[in-house]
Amino acid sequence: MSKMAKIVKECIDKYVGGNKYFDEMDDRIKYDEEILEELVEDMYCFGRVLILSGQFGRQMVSYLKEKHRYIDYILLVGSPRKMEKVTIKDIRLENFNVKLREAVFVDDTFFSGRTFFYCKGVVEATFGLQVNHAIVAYDGGKHEQSYLESLYRYYDYYDINGKPY
Repeated sequence: MSKMAKIVKECIDKYVGGNKYFDEMDDRIKYDEEILEELVEDMYCFGRVLILSGQFGRQMVSYLKEKHRYIDYILLVGSPRKMEKVTIKDIRLENFNVKLREAVFVDDTFFSGRTFFYCKGVVEATFGLQVNHAIVAYDGGKHEQSYLESLYRYYDYYDINGKPY
């Protein structure tokens, strides 16, 4: 069983669902170096700038500064979900290949895609980078997305009523 599958199982067993389930899962993802490393490894195959946001993004930046100083990133803060303006908090573009002009969005969780599309718009308008791919630890979206890769997709294991397959 993968690390992400273990986290999901433990959170479901403890909370069944709801805000406490998601809050604990988010905390466990963003502070788990094994999960962060899996996300970095998946991203690195794209060889692009990381687009990060929120508390998860701040934690990932700390991890990158400690373990992967060669990976470039753009950290955005503000929450589209909470109707907050998204702004640039931190940026490192030291090793960026200007010919590629591509970036990949990396986050802890994905549901509707709102955060991805909002951050994509900010980065594309501000930097002229193309953001056509996202990598997340947990995909809770009901429909698969061609632009999204995840370490764990909830609906691969549970039906719409939360019953395991």
